[in-house]
Amino acid sequence: MGSPHCCLLLVFLLAPVILFNLVRPSLKDEATQALIKKLCHQTADYAYCSDVFNQHLPSPTTDVVGLTQVAVSQSLLHASNTSILIHKLMGAETEETKRDIYKICQEGYSVVMDLFVQADLSLAKRDYKDMVDGVSKSQRPVNDCGSKAQIDGQLSEMNRQMGVLVNMDL
Repeated sequence: MGSPHCCLLLVFLLAPVILFNLVRPSLKDEATQALIKKLCHQTADYAYCSDVFNQHLPSPTTDVVGLTQVAVSQSLLHASNTSILIHKLMGAETEETKRDIYKICQEGYSVVMDLFVQADLSLAKRDYKDMVDGVSKSQRPVNDCGSKAQIDGQLSEMNRQMGVLVNMDL
C-alpha cells in the first residue's frame, strides 16, 4: 500500500487538472462565440457546426481566419473518413446498382478531398478568394452523393455532415 504522503501528493497534482477541465468552458471568448453563432446560424445544423468549432478551437480567442482553418481542416478530415467508408461499402456490396451509386459518391469525394487540399493551401497563402472558390465547387459532388436514395444510413449521415462543413467554410 502507498503512504498517505503519496495520496496527498496525487491529490495536489490532480486538482489543477480537474479544475482546469471544469473551468475551461468558461474561458471561451465572447467575441469568438458570437462569431461561431453567426457562422453556424447560416448552416443547416447549428448544433453540429457549433460542436465542430468548439471542439477544435486553437485558442479561446479565435478570429474568422482561425475558424476558417478549423472548418477547412475538419472538412478535409471528414471527407477522407467518408471516402474510406464509401470504399468499404463498395467492397462489401454485391448489388450492381448500389455499387454504381457508391462509385459516384467515391468519385465525388475524391474531388472534394482535392478541393479541400487546395483550399487549405490557399488559406495558408491568405488567398481567401481562391479558397472560397474551391470550397464552393465541393458542394456539387456532396449533393450528388446525397441525392442517391439508396445510400447506406451511415454514409447518408456523413454526407449530410459534410454539407454542413462545406457551408461552414463559405
